[in-house]
Amino acid sequence: MLNFFRNKKPYYYILFASFALALASVIIYVSNGANEYNKENISGLIVAMLIAGMVFTAAAAVFELRYIKYVAYACLFYGFLQFVITELNFWGNFIIATDPVPAEAQRYYLSLTVIMLLSWVTILVSALWQKSSEYKKEKEQDKEVAAE
Repeated sequence: MLNFFRNKKPYYYILFASFALALASVIIYVSNGANEYNKENISGLIVAMLIAGMVFTAAAAVFELRYIKYVAYACLFYGFLQFVITELNFWGNFIIATDPVPAEAQRYYLSLTVIMLLSWVTILVSALWQKSSEYKKEKEQDKEVAAE
């Protein structure tokens, strides 16, 4: 079992960080999501996209297919965009300062935004890093074939 993990590249371990960040996003959003800025609603679409992103991230770790990472990225990115869109009332109050925003709400929204942002950025970094690594490997193999 240890040999399995020793032979993995760093981009493989980034998947676990992305999964943990997506899980934290779901937990934080579901437990604190309903408030006066979003009309006391938790968006099922955001939760579904984050969970789908987690499922595809886990599948990418198990099956080691780079293309699954892009599907996970798309789900997490779409969930992030939906979060930003559904919370426009908060962002308007925060940026323009039309109504005072409590410090607790500021911490919640900013931390959740950063966690969601990092979840899709890490899966994208992992996919692109793996693509780069595979491209270099193919290029080396082509050089070996050409040398023969």
